[in-house]
Amino acid sequence: GTRDVTAEARALARPDPISLPFGKLRARVPLREGIQARREDGGKEKVSIGGQHEIRFGDNNIDLSSVHQIVNKSQTRAIGDALLCMRDTLIDGKASMQEILMRLTQRMDTEGLDALAPNRYVGNYARPRHFEVAMALNRLRGAQFQQR
Repeated sequence: GTRDVTAEARALARPDPISLPFGKLRARVPLREGIQARREDGGKEKVSIGGQHEIRFGDNNIDLSSVHQIVNKSQTRAIGDALLCMRDTLIDGKASMQEILMRLTQRMDTEGLDALAPNRYVGNYARPRHFEVAMALNRLRGAQFQQR
């Protein structure tokens, strides 16, 4: 004989309670204070690269070895300067990480990569994607965020 399996099928099609959405995600708001490239000896700020996957940001090293999308040291250099550019001109303690990264992308679209270091000429930049900039900020020791 045949049997009606409609109830069993509905039970299987019901969402798994573990995979239900966990509510509204709160925006991460980066704070200027946590983005410091000043060396502990009191010198001026210094951002340099230690190869394709390392940014020397003051006394901190930002390890980007797990960011496989970076293909050139010129991208790494641009990411380091993008962090300072964001701190100096885009981070206001109110805008979310996503909003800041969108503004950075718009600025690079309109002003070119020179916008990353407005007071100096850097001729060896390769444009990073905003994902790589976000990954670098997330890996910066001392970076501070608020929830919004």
